[in-house]
Amino acid sequence: MRQIDFENYCCKFGLIINRAIKDFGGINLLLFLILSLITFYPLSFVKFTTHDDVVIALDSWNGNVWEITKHLSVGMGKFSLLWGEPLATIPYIYDNKFWYLTIKLGSFFAVISSLYYALTKLFETRLVANLSIILFISLIQNGWEHNLFTSYPFIFNFYLFLYLISLGLFAQALDQKKIVFSYIAGVAYFLSLASELFVFFFPFFIFVFVSRIPSGISLLRSIRSRKSYIYAILLPLIFYLIIYFIWRKIHPSVYTGNILNIFDYKAACKVILTYSFSAFPFVSVRFYNDITDPLLYRNIIGFYEFLSAINIVCLIKSVLIGILFARVLFQDHSNHSIKKILLIGAALAFIGIFLPNLLLGFTQRHQEWVSGGTWSYTYTYYSFISVVVFFAIIVSYVNVKSFSWNPKLRLVVLSIIIFTIMFVSLAVELRNQYIAFDQKLAHRKWQLMDMLINSPSFALIPDESIVYAPTLLNSQRGYAAVFAEDWSRYIKYKIGKNIKVVDDSDGCRSNEECYSIVFRQVQNLDKQFLLFNKIKKTDNAVLDDLNIFSIPIEDKVFILGAFKPSTEGAKIEINEKSIQNIGNGIFTDEITNTLVHGGILSAKITGNVNIEPEKISLTDYKFNPSLKLLSDEFRDGIDFKNTELPNFVKSISGLSTTESWGRWSDANLKPSVTIDLFDSLPDQFEFVLNAKAFGPNYGQDLKIKLGSQIHHFKLNVEQSTYRRIVKLEGKKIYSIELIPPQPTSPKQSGMSSDTRKLGVGLISLSIEN
Repeated sequence: MRQIDFENYCCKFGLIINRAIKDFGGINLLLFLILSLITFYPLSFVKFTTHDDVVIALDSWNGNVWEITKHLSVGMGKFSLLWGEPLATIPYIYDNKFWYLTIKLGSFFAVISSLYYALTKLFETRLVANLSIILFISLIQNGWEHNLFTSYPFIFNFYLFLYLISLGLFAQALDQKKIVFSYIAGVAYFLSLASELFVFFFPFFIFVFVSRIPSGISLLRSIRSRKSYIYAILLPLIFYLIIYFIWRKIHPSVYTGNILNIFDYKAACKVILTYSFSAFPFVSVRFYNDITDPLLYRNIIGFYEFLSAINIVCLIKSVLIGILFARVLFQDHSNHSIKKILLIGAALAFIGIFLPNLLLGFTQRHQEWVSGGTWSYTYTYYSFISVVVFFAIIVSYVNVKSFSWNPKLRLVVLSIIIFTIMFVSLAVELRNQYIAFDQKLAHRKWQLMDMLINSPSFALIPDESIVYAPTLLNSQRGYAAVFAEDWSRYIKYKIGKNIKVVDDSDGCRSNEECYSIVFRQVQNLDKQFLLFNKIKKTDNAVLDDLNIFSIPIEDKVFILGAFKPSTEGAKIEINEKSIQNIGNGIFTDEITNTLVHGGILSAKITGNVNIEPEKISLTDYKFNPSLKLLSDEFRDGIDFKNTELPNFVKSISGLSTTESWGRWSDANLKPSVTIDLFDSLPDQFEFVLNAKAFGPNYGQDLKIKLGSQIHHFKLNVEQSTYRRIVKLEGKKIYSIELIPPQPTSPKQSGMSSDTRKLGVGLISLSIEN
């Protein structure tokens, strides 16, 4: 019997889903899913956007949820936090991106589904429900402030889901005369009251009840006959309020956000109106003329230039919105008799825009925030839902009323509505994409820190070390602030060490094990890097190693850095490759692409000088600027052990591969060794060559051609230095040619199977003035 009931239940559930898809339309559903992908895809690049999100995640990861729950429920005087706070940690139960995104995006679709369900039960047409979910995707606005589009990824959506489900179940209980649905609705409503604003939404249940009174039956008679349905919703509210006041009596709130200021009506109205109206898409339209935002489109002149500058995805979304809106409106055939209930519903939805912010308006903290420029709060999201429903009802009313109009007039009016929605949707999406990019950049800091924390260099940090990181603590983007204590707790969670992150260098003076983190981010560009090294305490400190992590990966990345000059010559290496381009207290070189997990470029700098991490930057230019005088470069010359050529050398031909001591000439490649230069040789100089002969070349002359001049050096078997004063007498010479006397292969000499034709072994060459 249980198996049969289960199958019947599944069958009924399947029929409900099938009917919903059929009513909405398969093509419409496909368009809606594409729009959802466009809207929510940017969220996949975001980790934390508010400090509250960071704290909730760390509490979950460090196993402090129950302790924090007890502390908050007592300190804030809210018993509902006993279940609200643990629910808030659900996205962070697992430190896994897929889990996080599933919960985050799933909570949005749960709200959309519950909104569709509640509206289909409240009205006699599915048009309001269809338009509402389309408008939800069209108009939901991203932002840096407390905004459920990017922060609080589950809990406030869950409260709204519970309330909408309770509202729909209550309507269904009355329609189908099933009291059990009312009981379930009561439980769901009680749980949703963890967000106390839903106390103000209780009258909506009264509206549902009154709208279900059959004609000819008085209100009192209907109440007496259906009092059980009312009790199922009213008693949970009364029960909640009783416990709430008893709890507040026992545990008075010490939370500053609960301090009221009920006498400043002007400030209260400003909060209520600011938070409520910011739920409208006005804020996105206003964004384009806001001088405080570095918007890309402000100085654009002309429609074509505008189209060239915007993201094509925004245009695609706008067009799809217009198509979907048109399909829903022109395929609807609603009954004219619902016009009255639509008008009542519109009035209630309009009131619902302001209800979530009533308590906030009389709170001192929010009065201060709004006076300081804050535009929205988490409850603004609930106002947004009411805005969506309000517009959906108004459009539905116009659509129903237009059935009696002239067809051409109806077409014009509906077209105006559709194009208006398309325009507003475009404005919203452009703003969403703009802010989402900044939020992605804020997430980059976490990516780089994760890579650093998991690196071998960071693993060597002893327990109880100090990390000086003022730039890491700066709020680089909007409100994405992360404090020193947060990073300390994050490191503790990641590797189990008690590493104290500080923003004051004084913290390093009392601790021998002190390290530095420097974080850099280019304004409005996806270019950021992080530097990590140990801070030395002595004046003659030299660099052990300095680790660099950079995003994104580029074809050529050049580093420009500074160091404190020392008496001995600076010797600096990047990834064990010597840097040749070193000036007076400054160096630059290309970073070889060393990729690590996550598509991050990494490098390690070592040297015998004290490099200053705060003065290091990664340049945007795809070339390595010379930091030396040409005469100094000539004097430093060519070290043939290095594969990298000095800046004054264009190319070298005729040489074999690099060996530990230098390189052999190879006549199989070219009879002579030719060194082509970017600049001409000086008019007078000393030519210095460090070389050795191979086999039969011993005792013979190596010919050196400098333009028309030819010089000879008698080669030795052992490494020897050859010098010659050269005067070019005003001639411009851009190449040096070395011609070995008798190239011979080791195979010909019976030494080995090596077939290279070796002549002279080159160790170094320099041009000294």
